Amino acid sequence: MERSRETRKLASSLHLDGIVVTGARADSFRSRRVGGRVFAWRDSTWTDIAHGDSLRVVSVAAFSDAYFALLRALPELAQPATLEPSVLVAGRRVSIKIGAGGKTDWASGELAKLVGDFR
Repeated sequence: MERSRETRKLASSLHLDGIVVTGARADSFRSRRVGGRVFAWRDSTWTDIAHGDSLRVVSVAAFSDAYFALLRALPELAQPATLEPSVLVAGRRVSIKIGAGGKTDWASGELAKLVGDFR
């Protein structure tokens, strides 16, 4: 009976002996919660953890005409846009990266299409 109890205890326990973390220190992982989203610091960019590699990325130059028009069209990006030096925000069918470089203006209908793909 005692052996059975011990077996059940072991079956419900969690063993981490096989897990090895290499190449990073525990304190090197940084994350922030902004505007209801969680962002992780990856490759010098605050990246929305909801971003998937399959999503198309549209880059917009910070503080350009395209940037201000984007924030008017998608006000939910105003808070994430404060993350510097760049931020990548995941949408439904497209992610938007705001930082150095990228679009500085929009072609006719391009912003409306982006908003539809994002939401």
